[in-house]
Amino acid sequence: MNKRPLNILTLLLQGVFSILLLIYLVVPIYEVENVSFTGDSMYSPYENWEQSPVRIMRVNNGVLSSALSDNSLHFFNYLADGSLLLLDSLQSSFTSPFFLGHSINDIQFLIKRSKKETILFNSAEIVPLRRSQLRGVSMQLINSEIDLAFLDQSLNAGIPMMLVAGEGSSNFQFNQIMTSTGSAADCMNALLGGRNLIVVSKEDVFSADVERIPVIRNIEWKNDELTIDLSKKGNIQVVSSGFTLDTLSQNLHLKINHANWFRFKVDFKDEVISYISNPFFRYSQNPFKMTYPKANNQLTIFINLSWLITIFLLNYFINKFRRKYL
Repeated sequence: MNKRPLNILTLLLQGVFSILLLIYLVVPIYEVENVSFTGDSMYSPYENWEQSPVRIMRVNNGVLSSALSDNSLHFFNYLADGSLLLLDSLQSSFTSPFFLGHSINDIQFLIKRSKKETILFNSAEIVPLRRSQLRGVSMQLINSEIDLAFLDQSLNAGIPMMLVAGEGSSNFQFNQIMTSTGSAADCMNALLGGRNLIVVSKEDVFSADVERIPVIRNIEWKNDELTIDLSKKGNIQVVSSGFTLDTLSQNLHLKINHANWFRFKVDFKDEVISYISNPFFRYSQNPFKMTYPKANNQLTIFINLSWLITIFLLNYFINKFRRKYL
């Protein structure tokens, strides 16, 4: 019996397994520390909302665009499973990174190495545990109400996460964006700064009679007081880590003294349309400073030594098998 093909196959398998194990030596073990938003200043995404021009943009087949101008932003899979996306203004500017590992440390390694500002969670594709452990993700694609619970989890961990309306499962979803020129670059900057409202409606805002749609006329944060001015009475819900307020009002003035973050939602029941805000949060210097977890060097060395011993033992027993049987 010719054992040469089997011998070659064994050598190939030995090499493949060794390479796969060596890949893990590149990735450190990260320590994630949850912190709270702190500082004397409160970041408000909607300064000068009343005077600012807004544009309606929606996601369709992986492209975020407006019907009024050529300002398309494109989504790419940052990970092959679609759990993380990248938003970019150039259609062919990004190739998803190839990496065999798929643990929390592997994904964090890719995010930290790339230092991209426009990485989004796609909540439908990622488990909540992973969300709370990853850093360096700046936005979240909203496809359903369930995603808001994931957002609150990130905010409780001190992560300034902004929202982008996705395609939605049963309703029409849109982004109402504060932008002066409507260019792709301006729209991107507005989304990164959270200067957009998520609009959820039973009808297509593009084709509806805009004059009869109730709107948020003004949003203002001043002297620890939130003001929300509506075109008609609506149900306003303010959510924070320490409280939830539900009230029916057309003009809300609410003192918020001790919350480190909050967001709001406005429902107009008769017209079946809702507006969801980005979070307001406390900060001291740079509200959007990107922070990454530190590597645990001692644990990383221990794990890497374990992998090296595994590689050595694997090769030892394979070579022993080859000498005895091949």
